[in-house]
Amino acid sequence: MKEIHVVCAVIIHEGKVLATKRGYGEFIHNWEFPGGKIEKGEDAGKALIREIKEELNADIKVDTKITDITYDYPQFRLHMAAYACHLLSAFTLLEHEDYKWLNLLNLYSVKWLPADEILLNKVEEILKKGTFMSTKQEYESLNGKYRDESHIFQSIEIDDSLIDNVNIQEAITIFNEKEDSIIYFGANWCPWCRNALPVLIKYAKKHNKRITYVNMDQKRPKYIHNDNNDIILEYPGDKDYHLLVENFIKIMRPCVIKPSGEEVPNTYNIPLPLVVFGNQGKILFHHYGTVELNDGQTPYDLLDDKQEEALLHIYENGIKASSHVCDGDNCLL
Repeated sequence: MKEIHVVCAVIIHEGKVLATKRGYGEFIHNWEFPGGKIEKGEDAGKALIREIKEELNADIKVDTKITDITYDYPQFRLHMAAYACHLLSAFTLLEHEDYKWLNLLNLYSVKWLPADEILLNKVEEILKKGTFMSTKQEYESLNGKYRDESHIFQSIEIDDSLIDNVNIQEAITIFNEKEDSIIYFGANWCPWCRNALPVLIKYAKKHNKRITYVNMDQKRPKYIHNDNNDIILEYPGDKDYHLLVENFIKIMRPCVIKPSGEEVPNTYNIPLPLVVFGNQGKILFHHYGTVELNDGQTPYDLLDDKQEEALLHIYENGIKASSHVCDGDNCLL
């Protein structure tokens, strides 16, 4: 049987993965992860960069290998190496007829090629965790990049040696079972999170603590106004979001509609960043955000030394809170 070696890119962006629809050949109209054949003697990573340039006219960074898949089609045996990647530029379809950004809710909604379908379990794991990167890679990957025309992400350095990157279910288990937990809810695109995390790491090092990190990208529900100005649920959030509501409802706030800031009644949201100190299911201490900004300072500016010390002092209060269980209204801030 003829053997073909290919490589594909699992491109994740803001909690979604890029799927492309074939516009040619035997498998036309089926969906796949973009990529292509590895030429004889060619390095797989370089082949992937070349193929994405040819198919999408885009530049990518190849981050890490996910897995190897072998699948027997009727005419040939396919060997596919799958790599987690992220885009370094915009893309344009040059060979495919369509594309979609898929999340956990609609990952299986398209007709995937059989070999690519085998990969979906791995992709689902990545989407549940929120990233295929380490926390260091995740946060530093945005250093100096534009979020929009007006805002540039802060350049920060992250030491993630004391960070455990977990999903919602794992975080809830740690919160309920561990006597001394620090749970950090954040996202790399959140400028307040980018300022808070280095200070929390400094705290963890000083007190020899570990940080349980929950990447909240695409985890929270999203509400919008429809054409009739009615409030509707656009995105329900992660399927395990209800676990956060059950365990942290006392310190959650209503969801808001952006950019107006209108609150949605009877909803529950976790503002980012949120740090929770816990003891076997009890909230000892929590803190939202960072500290007050200086005149002219924006969330996209780095905190100055005094602000970092002030935030560190807030986290220091957490270690003294073991006898002050939070009742939702009377927590240390």
